[in-house]
Amino acid sequence: MVEYPANDPKLQGLFDENLPNSPALWAVLKGHHAGKAVVDDTHHPSQCVLRTDAALTYFGSQTSQEFLNEAIRSFREKGLIWLIWPQRTPLKPPDKSAEVVQRLEFFKYDPVSDTLDCLKKQLPVGYKIQTINAENLQRCQWREEMEFYSGSFNNFLKHGIGLCMLQEK
Repeated sequence: MVEYPANDPKLQGLFDENLPNSPALWAVLKGHHAGKAVVDDTHHPSQCVLRTDAALTYFGSQTSQEFLNEAIRSFREKGLIWLIWPQRTPLKPPDKSAEVVQRLEFFKYDPVSDTLDCLKKQLPVGYKIQTINAENLQRCQWREEMEFYSGSFNNFLKHGIGLCMLQEK
């Protein structure tokens, strides 16, 4: 196991596109956000575990149990990790005492979908849904979390995507 540049294009093919919290993973893989990766071979990596600077930790689809256990042990020595667990994997969590947090995921975001139009029609009077921009980012209750996961507000505005519900003034 050796540390490897997390934004090397060779790593992108090692991960499933539909992992939970995949936008954070792909932001690191594409060099938009910071993270660390460990691989089995620097010339031809086939196994990879990647930890974002926000502690979200992913493993590639071909990762062995032994490699996963070793990588998680190494990342835990450096700090907190939140291991992102795919729905289908033959592997077992490295630590039986780990807590599982259920999540709701959204894939293939479509800003003009019928679903969004339907939701907009159900909003209480005086509220609206809007794409997050620099002005309304300052009003968002989750702005600190967005800055944390994106690395900065500018990074979120450049590479992120989000909707917010605003109470009209």
